[in-house]
Amino acid sequence: TDQGMVRYDGSEFKLFAHNPNDSTSIGPGDVWNISLGRDSLLWMGTRQSGIISFDPRTLRFTKHINPFKNGNIDRVSSVLADSACIWSGGTDSKLFNLDTKTNKFELFHPVWAGDTTIKNFGFVRDLLQDKYNPELIWFSVDNNPLIKKQGLVSFNKTNHSFQFYACQGRPKYQDDEGNIWLVTNGISQFNPKVNESRHFPTLYPAP
Repeated sequence: TDQGMVRYDGSEFKLFAHNPNDSTSIGPGDVWNISLGRDSLLWMGTRQSGIISFDPRTLRFTKHINPFKNGNIDRVSSVLADSACIWSGGTDSKLFNLDTKTNKFELFHPVWAGDTTIKNFGFVRDLLQDKYNPELIWFSVDNNPLIKKQGLVSFNKTNHSFQFYACQGRPKYQDDEGNIWLVTNGISQFNPKVNESRHFPTLYPAP
């Protein structure tokens, strides 16, 4: 939430809010997303405090400082915990890899060579691990408000390559046939095998 993290144990809610006098409390700013990692740690992307991990056994939060952040505010719009590390997305299409053993970040930034319509993409949204190719991560990118364009991107963990696809929406699910389903104004289906997308608009009845 915009006040911190809320836990529900089946009977009641508990709010974990920022306490400026407690270094083990959650940082300030909205919690934008949560991903479950190894050893039951929860990894959070926040609007102001970057990546924060939470240990449910000790009820303590740990802030992970990203040296590549822009200024004093570290905005993490998406986070994904895999078996080896923590992936996160921020502004300017930047993708980060956090090694949890060394607590060091690595930056990956696409160069959309020769295409002025997509080189200034903004937030990385909704990181999705490919179910059938462990080397691939899918995510969407929001462009700056002047261009108002969105696209789907795949990232290869091995060769660090980015591939852009002109497909609307934010990736949420991959079905048994490998299709990526995205949420937009309606839903979209992207077939990476043939590089084709279909859009299913939501049609609301007139009042």
